[in-house]
Amino acid sequence: MAAHYVRPVARDVHGHLQRLGPAVLATWDPETDTFEHFGWGVTPELALRVGRHAGDFEIEVGRRREHLDRLVATGVTEPRPARAAIHAYEPARPVDAPGGDA
Repeated sequence: MAAHYVRPVARDVHGHLQRLGPAVLATWDPETDTFEHFGWGVTPELALRVGRHAGDFEIEVGRRREHLDRLVATGVTEPRPARAAIHAYEPARPVDAPGGDA
């Protein structure tokens, strides 16, 4: 099993339609009961999609991972409280966005 990032359709500099294939984000290893992450391969694309620099995007992904780890460590695993805690998460505000006036 794998999770993929389905890339949006784009146009190249000549206006030709470009359909890039899906990028693997993670694969599941049933023997170890773990995911192997490959999101780093599309970090620049994902960062651009959300208006962040790649480094800032990686920092935010780490913050979100830590938030989820804390929920599990403190026993917040039931759907309703977990959903509320996830919705209450406050992402870090980027200092500047790509192409902005930093």
